[in-house]
Amino acid sequence: MRDAKKKAAAGAESADARHRRMEAALRDSELRFRILYEENPSMYFTIGVDGRVRSVNQFGASQLGYTAQELEGHPVAQIIHPSDHDLVAEMFAACQDDPSRVHRGEFRKLRRDGSVTWVRELARLVPGEDGNPLILVVCDDRSVQRSRCG
Repeated sequence: MRDAKKKAAAGAESADARHRRMEAALRDSELRFRILYEENPSMYFTIGVDGRVRSVNQFGASQLGYTAQELEGHPVAQIIHPSDHDLVAEMFAACQDDPSRVHRGEFRKLRRDGSVTWVRELARLVPGEDGNPLILVVCDDRSVQRSRCG
C-alpha cells in the first residue's frame, strides 16, 4: 500500500512538473511572438475582408501617430490616401482571388497629423482564428527612398 502511495505521489509530482514546464514554454512562446509582432520595425496589419483593421502592431500604429486601439475596428481606408483607395481595394481583391500569392504595391498612408508617408505593402490572404479570412499586410516606410528619387 505504501509503495502505491509513493508511486501515486511521484506521478502527481511528475504531472505537476510537466504542467509547469508547459506553462513556462507557453509564456516563452507568447513573449517571442509579442516581440516579433509588436517590436518588429515594420508595420503589421490584419484587415478583415470588410476592410476593417482587426489588429496592428504598436510600431505600425505609432508610425502613423496612433495607438493600436485607435485603429482596430476602424476602416483601413481612414489611413490610406484617397487617391490610392482604388489601388488598395484592387490589391485586397487580388488577395482574395489568389490567396496563394503575396501581392505587392506602393501606396500612401495618412498619418494622424495629415502628413503622408509612402509604404511598400506586401499582402496575403490568411485564415483567421474564427475561420473567416483576413488579409495580412506588412508595410515598410519608403518615404526616404522616394524623397531621394525625386
